[in-house]
Amino acid sequence: QKYEIIFKRMLFNLNEMLSVLCEDAAKKQFHNEADIKGLRNQIDRFALFCRRSISKGKYEGDAVIGWELLTFITHTAHLIDYVYTYMTKNKVPLKSRALETLGELKGHIALFTEASQRKDIALVQKILEKREEFLFNKTISLLEHSEGKEAVVSSYVRELFRQVQIGASPLLSEILEAQ
Repeated sequence: QKYEIIFKRMLFNLNEMLSVLCEDAAKKQFHNEADIKGLRNQIDRFALFCRRSISKGKYEGDAVIGWELLTFITHTAHLIDYVYTYMTKNKVPLKSRALETLGELKGHIALFTEASQRKDIALVQKILEKREEFLFNKTISLLEHSEGKEAVVSSYVRELFRQVQIGASPLLSEILEAQ
């Protein structure tokens, strides 16, 4: 039970990191790097706790799937930290298209969180169905229309969408296993 609480907290922190990124990008002011790093470090600590639980056999599901989900969350948190740090150091102003795509990413990760909490296959399916739209249309178009430092940020945004798609697979496996 403690594992589930910690796992939910990791997802909450991930959503919080993305919210800070989106808000600061919209304001074009990046003063929350310490908060981002703090959330990332907390996610890393939570992941270590959960991995110890898995190693000790205290995890109720498939250990490999649980480990994969933890890896997805930590990789996503690290990517958010990397893009935030890049935007802070390089003072990258985003155009409206990039800001809109970041907002869609926020919704996509919120959908992942909801699917995980509700153990809802239909929500995971929605994530998987958006693969074409986000990975092959919107983010490619964003990259094509970005220049300079904004192109670097666009690349990170595309990678974050890809992470959500990758994370949907073990999430779906976990839900199916629990049924």
